[in-house]
Amino acid sequence: EGYGPGGSAIIVEALTDNRNRTASEVRASFAKFGGSLGEKGSVSYLFKNLGQIVYNTDLNNDEDILEFAIEVGALDVNSYKNTIEIITDLSTFNEIREKLEDKFGSSEQAEIVWLPESLISLDEEKSASLLKLLEMLDDCDDVQNVFGNFELDEKIVENIN
Repeated sequence: EGYGPGGSAIIVEALTDNRNRTASEVRASFAKFGGSLGEKGSVSYLFKNLGQIVYNTDLNNDEDILEFAIEVGALDVNSYKNTIEIITDLSTFNEIREKLEDKFGSSEQAEIVWLPESLISLDEEKSASLLKLLEMLDDCDDVQNVFGNFELDEKIVENIN
């Protein structure tokens, strides 16, 4: 857990056989791009650890999936263009995932995630540093997932790339 550029909160999930090496790599990544690695619990209070199930849909079954997800106990259901995101409590994640898969087939994605309670916006300079930090974390072999509470403007991201 740590803070990235602009005060963005970041949670890094890693799987390693050498904790010291991984911590050193992650700490160096944060330091190089204006962030700092924190102690356990330093940013996790800004997130909720929840289940997330994602279905790609067509216009024929999106309403059915939405209604069924609510019936089986989903906490939240969000519909985007051709995607439905179902948010569950950790304790009911597998049960809800199995019920959905029994009725609608395999999901596009089903995983435990850290969802931010609120998002912060970053200016162009901080966004550039954050993207470099995320790229460096992605290059670390032991890092499995990275979650953050930042919102990047598409125009800024396009200008950076």
